[in-house]
Amino acid sequence: MFGNRYFEFDEPVHWFRKIGTSASNTYVGRSQVLDTVYQLATIEPGDQVHALVGGTFVARADGRVEEGVFRLPKHIFEKSYGPMDSDAAFLARVAAAGRCREIAAEQAYKPDYGALRKKGYPELPPHMGSLDRRNEAQPSPLLGLLSAAAWEAGLPQAVEAEGGRISFLEVGSEPMSTECFLRIDLPGRQKIVVSASPDSADIWVRDWNRSFGPVLREAGDGGFGITPEFRNDVVTVIPASQAESAMRAVADFIENGLDKALETPGPAR
Repeated sequence: MFGNRYFEFDEPVHWFRKIGTSASNTYVGRSQVLDTVYQLATIEPGDQVHALVGGTFVARADGRVEEGVFRLPKHIFEKSYGPMDSDAAFLARVAAAGRCREIAAEQAYKPDYGALRKKGYPELPPHMGSLDRRNEAQPSPLLGLLSAAAWEAGLPQAVEAEGGRISFLEVGSEPMSTECFLRIDLPGRQKIVVSASPDSADIWVRDWNRSFGPVLREAGDGGFGITPEFRNDVVTVIPASQAESAMRAVADFIENGLDKALETPGPAR
């Protein structure tokens, strides 16, 4: 059917699998709003995602089929600016990043989508919101990439030596997010966030005090194979294949460039 697209995965990624509905504490007039509840799940190599006009489904290699989304919905009263990104458009970027391949309809598995919906979804406890945080999904492969690179580069030790704190945040930690994060909170209101998303072959270093990018540029004129891209010296875009080098650059900035940056800090956000 026109508009349907099919993708087969080569690398594992997380998505949000639909598991039921939950009564919210929001009312429209006298009607209580029901939230669709999702659970973090892993799409494995060999699984397919069918982005159809009528919904998005994971067709598992073992014959199972699940319904879900790649972006959690906003609250009913939260404004949206511009059209929402479709799952098909998101998956096309995931394919461009090399984590899946678009395939022809003839190559797609033939699951019974109707039987899944006919079976229905259970009513879950009230006030759960859009994401069920009770399950223990496998760690995101991208978060594993960031974590391993950070430890190899000695980043947690550098942060601790400066009296800071480092947090590893899974996909779904932020509203609607398909990203995973490594968040660094440092003295002097310094904050650095390193993030990765399945629809990009890059990672992003966001420095809220506008210091990391210029220091990296000054230190290495692009820095030991890293290809930075600057947007008002706030975001540095680095190929994920150079994640360890990126973490070393952040660790070096914290150890050697932080004092210099704090002398003339940019606006905190």
